[in-house]
Amino acid sequence: MIRLFFLLAVATIFIDVSPPSWSILRIPKKCLSPILNRVGLWQGQWSMFTPNPVLNNAYLTAEMEDRVGAITYWDSPDWKRVGSIEKFYRFRELNFYNRIYLDENASAIADFADYLRRTEGFGSLRRLKLTHNPLTMVSPEENPFPSREETIWISSSNFLTEKQYDP
Repeated sequence: MIRLFFLLAVATIFIDVSPPSWSILRIPKKCLSPILNRVGLWQGQWSMFTPNPVLNNAYLTAEMEDRVGAITYWDSPDWKRVGSIEKFYRFRELNFYNRIYLDENASAIADFADYLRRTEGFGSLRRLKLTHNPLTMVSPEENPFPSREETIWISSSNFLTEKQYDP
């Protein structure tokens, strides 16, 4: 019985982490995913261990204009400069900032803009513009992962929302 459970668990994990390009496992994966999501065992792709790992270096910025026309800027924390203890303490905030721009979280963007308006002390805001700013690492052809000194980053900005507030 234990062997059967172990084989079932290994098969489940294997099917769940299999690449979408494997057409033979596409249907079992589609059937298995809702069950694993419901019980909290969804694995997703393990892109951290591939030859080209996904690096999630991004930050949020807000441009806030008050009723007089003065503009103030807000930036989310630069997590690579934050210490390990603070990252551990604020891990939910780190995950929130890294995932709010995703399509499945689009409904939270307007609420986050309202939260910024309240918490940053700008009750007299007229406009708030929120953007997501990812940093993408460019890999050289001959070496897939450059040293820290040789790393080249490309910065871009993606508009998330703009909220107008009535007086």
